[in-house]
Amino acid sequence: MSTNFPAIVAEFPALRASGHDLVLATIIETQGSTYQKAGARMLITDEGYYCGLLGGGCFEPDLIERTREVFETGVAQTVHYDMRGPEDAIWGLGLGCEGAVEIFLQRLCARDDYHPLPAIQACLEAPRRDMLVTVIQSDDDAITPGTIFLAGGDPPAHIDREFVEESVATALALREEPESRTVQHMVGENSVTVFYSPVTPPPHLLIIGAGPDALPIVRVAAAIGWHITIVDHREGMARPDRFPGAARVVATAPEGLREAVALDHVDAAILMTHRFETDAQFLKQLADCDLCYLGLLGPALRRQRLIEGLPPEVAREISAHA
Repeated sequence: MSTNFPAIVAEFPALRASGHDLVLATIIETQGSTYQKAGARMLITDEGYYCGLLGGGCFEPDLIERTREVFETGVAQTVHYDMRGPEDAIWGLGLGCEGAVEIFLQRLCARDDYHPLPAIQACLEAPRRDMLVTVIQSDDDAITPGTIFLAGGDPPAHIDREFVEESVATALALREEPESRTVQHMVGENSVTVFYSPVTPPPHLLIIGAGPDALPIVRVAAAIGWHITIVDHREGMARPDRFPGAARVVATAPEGLREAVALDHVDAAILMTHRFETDAQFLKQLADCDLCYLGLLGPALRRQRLIEGLPPEVAREISAHA
């Protein structure tokens, strides 16, 4: 999955404060080897600043030039870059990336509060999963390319209700799939092509143990956009100023973990307090959590001792994730 909404949303408040319109660039199809895949996005300002990368810098300068017409007219358009030829005959740039991409450009207006970015921001902060519905081609004059809304939100009032219901149903059916997808719908006798893209909060990493060795883990996780919570039973260690990349830093004893952290929203956890008994107590709090990954600091023998202290059925579940 190549959606990068968290990175875009992180820069959105500053761009919103400018009061200028933006262009949202979305990869809707790729062939061959490409820097990003369908669903990746960029925000571009009328001054040529952009956040996010679609081509690793290969075609971004040309893409920015293409946005000028979109800024001026407000009409969405699709651009195509084919880098599979050895000489890149279309551009004459000789990039040799051996891939092709189609990118959809649409204007987000300040007067509309940059719809749908605020709704996407709220979705990520909730956090909850949703699907973004974007019309990229339409033969129906009432459903213009660039029409965009969250399946779980409020669609534009002027859009055909039957089309909205069908597109929302399609979005819900695709919600658990990791990849973005293009689907063609029929509205009466008119064809409407829709790009469905998941809006997924970044992975939530829980680090239990605020020792010095947690610092590089936080830096790496923050650099790739993960949501990070730090927990430690020692108030002197659990200080926000020590972990600027973490969303939350919490001081709590093991028995207070469930009240302090919404564990059902945690995707991965690393247990590293450096105290065996403390690790064991925290591990009991994590035992029935539905984690994708659980890391236990220390050698295999120490890990085994920790797991053996749990009820047998819990120990088997922990072993599958540790």
